[in-house]
Amino acid sequence: MAATKWYYRRWFVILMLTPLFLGPFALPLLLKSPNFSRTAKIALSAAMLIGFCYSLWYLIVRVLPEIQYRLNELNATLQPW
Repeated sequence: MAATKWYYRRWFVILMLTPLFLGPFALPLLLKSPNFSRTAKIALSAAMLIGFCYSLWYLIVRVLPEIQYRLNELNATLQPW
């Protein structure tokens, strides 16, 4: 039996699925890895996609309005009298 390539190992694939690293771009690593069962691949893919959608929603609903508010506040401060 051939040794599994290092980038298909469980710890590496799970690490790459986290948002701090590759997130959804690591799905091909997960899907091609022989170290995960079909059920595990489906569960990890679903969990990662749900987390990614939540992060995207949080960015749009919470963070962007706050940035816009702060920029408007800064603009008002920098306006000449």
